[in-house]
Amino acid sequence: MVAQFLTGHYATNCYLHHFHLHESTRYPWCGAAQNDHEHRLFECPRFEYTRQTLAAEIEQATHGSSRWSWDFLLHDGRPYLAKFLRRVRAAPVPLEEEEDFEDDMAVA
Repeated sequence: MVAQFLTGHYATNCYLHHFHLHESTRYPWCGAAQNDHEHRLFECPRFEYTRQTLAAEIEQATHGSSRWSWDFLLHDGRPYLAKFLRRVRAAPVPLEEEEDFEDDMAVA
């Protein structure tokens, strides 16, 4: 999953829309116009708790010398990126998204 995410081949609405596999880049759960890597990793309110939990783990493990950022996640923080992606993938799907979610998983 980490390799897919870092190379831009992770199934977000933006990725799927590029290949005409999803009708929109919009993320119906929070209304964001672009459901892309940046949105999922840093902005989406759906994953705020996961981000906060992992950011606290990072702060504790690095004694405050690192934080939840692209720079950290691309280098020493890849295990935390992997945790985030596993948790995001396992997150409960709101009922109105179930069909889209199942389609995304089939492509991934």
